[in-house]
Amino acid sequence: PVTIQGSGPETVIDGDGMGTPVIVRAADVSIRDLQITGVGPVGARSSDEQQADWDASIQLAYGVGDAAIVVDGVPRTRIESVLIETPASGIIGREAESMLVRDVEIQGSSTADAGFMGVIVIGAPALIDEVTISGGRDGVYTHRADGTVIRESTLAANRYGTHLMYTSGAVISNNTIDGGDAGVMIMTRPVSNLVIGNRITDSKYGIVPAGGDSY
Repeated sequence: PVTIQGSGPETVIDGDGMGTPVIVRAADVSIRDLQITGVGPVGARSSDEQQADWDASIQLAYGVGDAAIVVDGVPRTRIESVLIETPASGIIGREAESMLVRDVEIQGSSTADAGFMGVIVIGAPALIDEVTISGGRDGVYTHRADGTVIRESTLAANRYGTHLMYTSGAVISNNTIDGGDAGVMIMTRPVSNLVIGNRITDSKYGIVPAGGDSY
């Protein structure tokens, strides 16, 4: 186990705009009480592999862009009390079992086209708790991340507050979501999602629930 412990936002990891400042490839890593800047600048990436399968191409493009922190295929990462300024994504979890994101603030770009996602969760569930995300494209984006929980958070992204793709059994509860095209966007045939106790304001659509067996 490794803990990277700062002393608050005055402890700064600066990526100098050269990509992803922090990449986690070992289990049981904690990152807390610091600030990360100098991310990016690329949100989604393109590849020749994207031509065949739309589902796979979205995972590939969204999962390999720049972010402040990338958790790459390892379990039990804890990210707590971190301030992130990013023109791309804030945090990406790729097949990252039991990832916890708590008390994190992510400041994204001023428009959807200029930035990307606050938190991306692909291939494994995560707990996203008491986060604040402003700007960028989507606040929290999940892709085949069944069982993800997004709760007690404040989301003010420029497109969707939360965006579930191929994700079933998720819980979106007690969040405050403001602005954008939709507060909660659920797509691509999911089932058994729970959306409860959220406050959504100034959004074109409140909740768009595709799929079935959801509450």
